[in-house]
Order: sequence, then structure tokens, then C-alpha cells
Amino acid sequence: HPRILFKGKRELGKDVVRLEDVSMSYDGKTTVLRKMNFFFTAGEKVAIIGPSGVGKTTLMQIMAGKLKPSTGAVHWGVTTTRSYCPQDVKAELRKGMTLTHWLHDQHPGMDLNSIRGVLGRMLFSGEDGDKETQVLSGGEGVRLMLSKMMLDEGNVLLLDEPTSHLDLESIESLNDAIKQFQGTAFFVTHDREFISSVANRILEILPGGEIVDYQGTYEDYLRYGQKKQ
Repeated sequence: HPRILFKGKRELGKDVVRLEDVSMSYDGKTTVLRKMNFFFTAGEKVAIIGPSGVGKTTLMQIMAGKLKPSTGAVHWGVTTTRSYCPQDVKAELRKGMTLTHWLHDQHPGMDLNSIRGVLGRMLFSGEDGDKETQVLSGGEGVRLMLSKMMLDEGNVLLLDEPTSHLDLESIESLNDAIKQFQGTAFFVTHDREFISSVANRILEILPGGEIVDYQGTYEDYLRYGQKKQ
């Protein structure tokens, strides 16, 4: 099994992030997200769910600071340090670098033994560290990104569909790691077991941009949905 452990270097204060009037529209016509106003606190494990194309990745990119919203702002708490796993991991990896070199490039102050140690935890043994980033499979790319996230020591995790390329053992390990993580995590996944096991808050983005914000587990959320009907 991969051994994933996320540990924030800095303790997270109570106030994590506030989304204020965040909207996103493309070409001024197609609105993906509309007027989002949400507040998140320490220890929340937030599943962002909804059908394909409703803007889950857009929201993650805005929160990660990779995309500027059309309106509004994201206010991060002063104690927060973020670590992000994008949906398209391969696009983030510079080609022509070995795994060890790429990780060292992300964390220049880190000695190579520590880097190899983290790669080992993610089942990249000895010579695997000399593989080049462009030859990685989808699952290996995500495992490399999770290695980086362990070294980041962020106290807020943003994970966009990390489970779609991982095998079962890696998914179980990631599941346990997020459950044990002391900080706040936001994740997008279509894996219902994963959501059931980890989430204590659900944000469902509906087509048209409306959002249901439910503070509770996925099971409770499904029951709540049935009651409403």
C-alpha cells in the first residue's frame, strides 16, 4: 500500500476561507458559478459534487488561485497554507525531468534523501525516481502529485478528482490520510464510497449554478434530499 500522510506545518486557525459573491462566466454569456457566498472553518472535509460540466473544477481552480473569478473574491484566513492537486496532473508536470528532479524543483530546500523517502512511500522505488515525468501513467502522475503535497505540509488540501486514476489500494490510503488530516480538505470525486467515508460537509453544484450546502455526512445528505422530494 502507498503510505500517504498529510501533516500541516502550521496549525490552522478557526477561519479558513470565505467566498464572497464568487461568480464565473465565460464570454460573458455562459455562467458556470453564480454568486457564491460560503464560509469554511477548520477541520471541515468538504466534498464538491454535481454532474459533469457544472463547474466543480472551475471552483477548485478559483480556490487554488489559478483562475480569477468574473466577480467576487476568495478570502483565505491568515493561518492557511494551501496544497493543490489539479484534475489534469500531467499538464502540471514539466516534461524531460526525472521524478526526483521535479520534486526537488518544487521543494529546493529539501535534501534528496527526504525526497526519495517520500517517493518510496508512494511506491516509487529506487530507480523509479529516475523515470521522466512524461512517461508516467495517469495513476503514477497523481501519486507523484500526492508526494509533492506531503512535502508541501499545507494545512488546507484542494484535491480535484484525485481518485479517477488511482487503484483501489491508493484510494484507500488517500481516504485514510484525509480522514486523519487535522486541517481542512476540499475534494471533487465521483467515488461515492470515498465521499461517504470522508466528507462532513457537502457542496452540490446544480446545473444552472445553484448550490446546495449541506453540513453533515453524505448519507445524511441523501436522506435530506429524499425528504425534500
